[in-house]
Amino acid sequence: MNHYFPIAIRMGIPYQEFMNMIPKVFHKYHEEYRKKKQEEVDMINYSAWLNGLYISYAIGASFSKNGKYLNKPLGFSSEDEIQENDAIQFGAWASAFNKTVKVGEDN
Repeated sequence: MNHYFPIAIRMGIPYQEFMNMIPKVFHKYHEEYRKKKQEEVDMINYSAWLNGLYISYAIGASFSKNGKYLNKPLGFSSEDEIQENDAIQFGAWASAFNKTVKVGEDN
């Protein structure tokens, strides 16, 4: 079980506790540690996605005549405000896209 000691160090298990630990208990600690790390990765991933969403709102507000940025952080707005902002953002994106594409011509 000594080959698991580097993992125990990463998990923050003191040497003396590790040496007195039975493998079944160590594996439970390791399983919970892996779950905790996965939750941290998921939170970082969600945060990056949310930042991208805020950027897309900013771009939509910048390119739309009627566009406006969110008044409150996401999660604090009513569902109607979010849907209205989504419609404005999509309209701005569609308008910008349509300017780059010439209808009726082969691309």
